[in-house]
Amino acid sequence: GNTGGPPLGSQNHYIHGFYSKLLPKQTYDIFKEVNKMDPLDMLWHSIGLKFSAILRAQKIMYVKNKNDKTVEKVGYKKFDGELSGESWEVQQAWEKQAQFLKAQSDAMGQLSKMIRNYEEMLHKNWDVATELQKTRVEVLKQKLKDPELGKNKLEDFM
Repeated sequence: GNTGGPPLGSQNHYIHGFYSKLLPKQTYDIFKEVNKMDPLDMLWHSIGLKFSAILRAQKIMYVKNKNDKTVEKVGYKKFDGELSGESWEVQQAWEKQAQFLKAQSDAMGQLSKMIRNYEEMLHKNWDVATELQKTRVEVLKQKLKDPELGKNKLEDFM
């Protein structure tokens, strides 16, 4: 009784055929796992990754003081095909701090939007949402408001 092929409307040919031929194996394996995830959980994991990146940026983009200057050789100047000097990039503390504040502001805006999206999705599907899904957003909101709560392990709530 098999008429051949997947059921009408099935996306199996994309998942198992098209993508498996184009993506590297590791990427394809991740794709298959992500495909099994509930959209709400997928968004939650994205929120966790964004929050982690914001926290990590605190250390990477730290400016020690007003004298924190970065000088970096970026290349060589050429004149008629001959090397004639070096090219340097200098970044003052105020420039580094301004870039950091802008990047942090953008990232926090994205995080807030992701949390709002999570809440909207959660409330639209409140009947089928798990208690863990309902609790996650409240815990994260509290962590963002109270730095002392942020000292707890983030992964306890992810």
